[in-house]
Amino acid sequence: MTGLSLETGYATELSVPHAIINSFKNLAAIGLETNYLFEALKGCQQGSSSSSAPKKEAVKEVAVEAPQEEAEDVDLGGGLFGDDDEF
Repeated sequence: MTGLSLETGYATELSVPHAIINSFKNLAAIGLETNYLFEALKGCQQGSSSSSAPKKEAVKEVAVEAPQEEAEDVDLGGGLFGDDDEF
C-alpha cells in the first residue's frame, strides 16, 4: 500500500515518512554533488565517517579485464518481410 501511495503521490499515514526520507536523500545528493553543505548534511557526514564501513585505504580492488571475443556476423537468412534477397 505504501509503495502504491508513493508512486501515485497520494499521501497516507504510512507513505509520509518515506516521502520525507526520499526528499532528504535527493537534497543530500544535490548538496554533495555541488559541494553545498547544510546542517543536516554536515551531521550525516560526521556520522558516516565514524561508521564501521571499511576505510578507503584498507579496500584495494583489482580490476581484471576478461578477454573479449569479437562478435561474428551471422546471416539468419531473409529479411523482415522475407523478400530481401533482391537487395
